[in-house]
Amino acid sequence: MIAAMNGQCLCGGVTWSTSAGLRDVWECHCRRCTRVTGNYMAATAAPTDQLEIAGDSLAWFAPDDDRNVAYGFCNRCGSSLFFRSGTVDGTNEITSICAGSIVGPSGLRTSAIWFTDDAADHVRIDESIPTFATQPEL
Repeated sequence: MIAAMNGQCLCGGVTWSTSAGLRDVWECHCRRCTRVTGNYMAATAAPTDQLEIAGDSLAWFAPDDDRNVAYGFCNRCGSSLFFRSGTVDGTNEITSICAGSIVGPSGLRTSAIWFTDDAADHVRIDESIPTFATQPEL
C-alpha cells in the first residue's frame, strides 16, 4: 500500500487526493472497461470516505444494463478517472482510481489481470502476474 497520493485529469478540471494507502494496480480487460477507457482499465483503489475529489467537471456514467456500476470521468477533457460498483452514489466502501491519473511516481505495481479471455489481440498479457479469465472472488 502506498500512502499520500494525488492525481488529476488531463485538463486539471478534476483533482483527487488521499492519504489512505492505495492498493496495487489491477488490470481489467472486460468489454465495458475496454470501451470506457479505450484500451483496458488499470486501476488502484482507495476507501471512498478517504478520497477527496475536487473540481467542477466530474461526471458519472452508469450503463443502462447495470445501474450498480458507474465510471467517473472529466466532462471537459474526457479522462477516465474512477470506477465504482455496488452503490454508485458514493456510499460504497471502495472507489477504484485509474492509475494513469496519478501525478508523479506511484511505486505501485500490477498485481492481477482480470478478464484475460476478453483482452484485445494487440494486448500482451504478462503471464508472470496472476491472471484470471473472469473476475476473481475477492
